[in-house]
Amino acid sequence: MLVDALLDGDLAPWLAADSVRRAAIYPAYLGMLAEPLLEHGSATMIGNDAVALWIRVDGLLPPEPRDYEARLREMCGPQVQRFADLDSAIIRNHPTMRPHVYLTFLAVRPSAQGQGLGSALLDHAHEHLDAIGLPAYLEATGSRNRQLYLRHGFEDYGDPFPVGLGGPFLYPMWRDPRT
Repeated sequence: MLVDALLDGDLAPWLAADSVRRAAIYPAYLGMLAEPLLEHGSATMIGNDAVALWIRVDGLLPPEPRDYEARLREMCGPQVQRFADLDSAIIRNHPTMRPHVYLTFLAVRPSAQGQGLGSALLDHAHEHLDAIGLPAYLEATGSRNRQLYLRHGFEDYGDPFPVGLGGPFLYPMWRDPRT
């Protein structure tokens, strides 16, 4: 589901411009990133069409997957530097100063977009976060995604930052819990 939703998004074509190469890399890459999220975080799904992966951050970002750097080099080959640049940009810009929940992925299959599934996942998560009093953080990819998050109570949190030389920008966003 993540691959289907993100393969041709705002970020993936910069990470691996060749669509054939990207299609070969992305399933293993996203699967590897999902490992610690599923082990230490939470996932909410709507059928086989939409998923949100969250993880609580208490001063440190979630642990990297096992053998992350070696696996990344093996799967990405010549594109590994772009993936490393993305990692560095996210780590450098992530606000770890207070506990929050990090929305790492919100993905809706292209065939199911526009049906309110992303909004339903966000509403479900916000209901829980508001009840326990935790804020949420994410990096939006592209202006369309940013607009979705603005409609759901997120605010810009600092300046957009590039993922690497010539790459797209990520838009850091924060949402305080509602009381």
